[in-house]
Amino acid sequence: MMANLIILSKEIRTYHGMYSLNDLQQASGGQDKFRPAKFLRLDQTKGLIEEMVGCPDMDNLVKTVRGIGAWVCKELV
Repeated sequence: MMANLIILSKEIRTYHGMYSLNDLQQASGGQDKFRPAKFLRLDQTKGLIEEMVGCPDMDNLVKTVRGIGAWVCKELV
């Protein structure tokens, strides 16, 4: 079972074992520069995801669900 993640008293929701980037943005102050879409477009983020894709035990790194939000694995959190 996955432990709840709480940042500055803001609970970060989980979805199929992944953490909400939208909740993480709100926990970081809700600034536009921390929007999930911007995070996922960063070269640094893309590079990390590329490295992780090659790991045999890493699956479901990023998932975007229309109307629900963007979700990432704990390693990307």
